[in-house]
Amino acid sequence: MATLVISENLKDELLKFLKKNKKADLITTYLYFLEKKFHIKPVLFIREKRIYQSQEELVKTLESQGKLWRETEIKIQIGQQGVFRNIKTFYL
Repeated sequence: MATLVISENLKDELLKFLKKNKKADLITTYLYFLEKKFHIKPVLFIREKRIYQSQEELVKTLESQGKLWRETEIKIQIGQQGVFRNIKTFYL
């Protein structure tokens, strides 16, 4: 005989979620269930069809596998404009 996995409290939260999101699909509902049951923030990585416990875990795993890298962001100007009379204006 099977045992009930979903507690009454969790069942009530799922029902509230489904009433609020009438067109929620199965994956969204399952991720919500995982979040509430295990107190995690699940992230679905569609390319590999995997669910990770958090966004931080996903980023760490992808960086270690070489599938994710960070690009440097360059800020051209901070604060007041510095204008030199001999230089023409250019836009990036």
